[in-house]
Amino acid sequence: MSTSSRRRAARPALVLAAALALTTGLATTAPAASGEFIYQSRATGFTRTFVDPMNNVCLFFEFGANKMVNSTNRTARVYLSTVCGEGGSADIPKGGTKTALLDDFHSVKFL
Repeated sequence: MSTSSRRRAARPALVLAAALALTTGLATTAPAASGEFIYQSRATGFTRTFVDPMNNVCLFFEFGANKMVNSTNRTARVYLSTVCGEGGSADIPKGGTKTALLDDFHSVKFL
């Protein structure tokens, strides 16, 4: 077998190896914050908890919340809208709390 024939025969294997490296090398999940994030409704008194929430993922509240406790190791950004990034927002540092007069907050993202 000539040198050029060997190179042509090896080319598909090289392309497949490169494709696999790109696919598996780039397929990562967002790391999770460690700890709990609790939100509470003033109107109903209901509370819900996110445990080890994913970073940089918008999480929607089941109901509007006025009190939030961030017991994670990341800053939590809470939003007035159900779509993170729209409307007003407030940052709650790790270990911090936020209380509003009304059930104004509807989503959170961990930074």
